[in-house]
Amino acid sequence: MNKTTRYITIFLAAFVLGLGLGLMVKQYVLARYPVSHATSEVQSLGRIVGPPAPTPAAEAEKLLPLRDAASQDTQSGPSITTTFSLDLPQSKVNAWILMYHYIGTPPDPAVDPIGYNLTIKPETLESQIMLLTNLGYQPITMHDADAGKGTANSIVLTFDDGYEDFYTNAWPILKQHNWVATIYVITGKVGKPGYMTWDQIRELHDNGIEIGAHTVNHIDLATATPERQSQEITQSKASLERVLGSSVTSFAYPSGRYVLLTLLLFQSTGFTSAVTTHPGKASSSYNAYELPRLRISPQLTLVQLEKEVKPIKSGI
Repeated sequence: MNKTTRYITIFLAAFVLGLGLGLMVKQYVLARYPVSHATSEVQSLGRIVGPPAPTPAAEAEKLLPLRDAASQDTQSGPSITTTFSLDLPQSKVNAWILMYHYIGTPPDPAVDPIGYNLTIKPETLESQIMLLTNLGYQPITMHDADAGKGTANSIVLTFDDGYEDFYTNAWPILKQHNWVATIYVITGKVGKPGYMTWDQIRELHDNGIEIGAHTVNHIDLATATPERQSQEITQSKASLERVLGSSVTSFAYPSGRYVLLTLLLFQSTGFTSAVTTHPGKASSSYNAYELPRLRISPQLTLVQLEKEVKPIKSGI
C-alpha cells in the first residue's frame, strides 16, 4: 500500500466513523428526549457548525435560527445533511404575531443603527393600534392564542427583552385602547438600567399583560451547551413564576437563534409556545415551538402594515 492509498484509506475510515458517531448521537438525543404530537421535518447537519461572526444585523436579531442559516452556508466547505422526523406539538395559534423591542425616541441611525432599527416611536405604535382596530383586529395574548381562544380577527403584539420604555411609553397607549400584549422578559436584566423592575412587571401582569420568558441572560442558545440551554430556559421560567404566582407558558428565542436540541428541551419545560424571528403568520402548519412573527421596524409604513397583515375588512 503506497502512501497516497494509505491516506485515502485513513480518510474514508474517519469519514465512516464520523457518520456512525453522528447517528449514535441522534439516536441518543431522541431516546433521551422523547417527543409526541404533530410531525415536523427537521434538517440536521452532520457536522458542528458555529455561528457566523457577529455583525450589526446579527445583533439586531436579523439572523435565521442556526439550523436554517447553517443549511444555507456555502462558504464553509461541504457538509453532510440528513433529514428525519421530529415530533413536536402542533401550533394552536392562527394569528399574526407582531414583534417590537424599544418604544421611544429613536437614536441617531448614524451613531446607533442597531438601536434605531429596533425602536418604534410611541405615536407610531398608537397609529398602528388604531389601524389594526379599524381593520377589525382584536388583541390577544400568546397564552390565550395558544389555548385556542383566538378568532380569525385575533392579533398578538409581542415586546422582547423587558425594556423600561414598555412600561413608560407602550403601556399607557395599550391601556387607553384596551389592548393587551405579551412581553418576553430577560430575568437577569430585571431592575438594571433601561429594564423594568419586578414591581412594574408584576403590575403589568396583574392588569392583563402576559409575561413570557426570554432566558436569564439573553445568550445565544445556538452555541450554548445543552446544560446551559436548559438552565437559561428553565430558570427564567421559574423566576417569573415565583414572582408572578402563576404559570409562564410563552417563550421567545434570544435573537431568534436555536438548534435542534433546543426544540427537544422544550418537551419537558412546561412551555406551550415559542416564537422565532422567522417572518410569517402563525398557523397550524407550524409547530408550537417555531412560531413566526412580523418584525415591526421604523421603516414600516401604515400602508405597508395594512398590506402585510391582509386585513379582514377595510374600515379606513
